[in-house]
Formats: sequence, C-alpha cells, structure tokens
Amino acid sequence: MASPGSLLVTLSTPRSDKFAIKGLPPDEGADGVYLLGERGFEAMSWGSLAGIPVVRGTLTRLATLAAKLNVAVPGDCGP
Repeated sequence: MASPGSLLVTLSTPRSDKFAIKGLPPDEGADGVYLLGERGFEAMSWGSLAGIPVVRGTLTRLATLAAKLNVAVPGDCGP
C-alpha cells in the first residue's frame, strides 16, 4: 500500500516520466523506487526460478488431502 504523500504511477504515465521516477532516490529504508506492479513481477519471476515458499503446516495439509484423493506428491512435500 502506498504511504501518504507517495506518488502513484499508472500505465498512462508517459515513458519519459517513468524513467525520471526510477531515477529518484528511494525513501530511507527502502530498497529502491518501484513503478506500479514491479514488485509483484519481481516476486513472480523469483518464484518461478526458486519456487514459492509454503509453510510446513500447509504442505502437511495438502499432502494429507492428496493422499485421500490418491494424488502423488513430491517426496519432500509429504507429512
């Protein structure tokens, strides 16, 4: 969620303005300046390469359900 006073960049923002915005310094404690959707795209790209982290309890519940439905699960995902 955007903080008060932050700038929302939309898809209709001219390309030159987007490059100017990316050149702004990030807020203190922030790891960069992101345009709308960039963080989500980075997370999706990272998840595609490294996998999506899932809490062990969720894996256990899914593996239990898969066993009831006779669906095979990878060896490291079982209860």
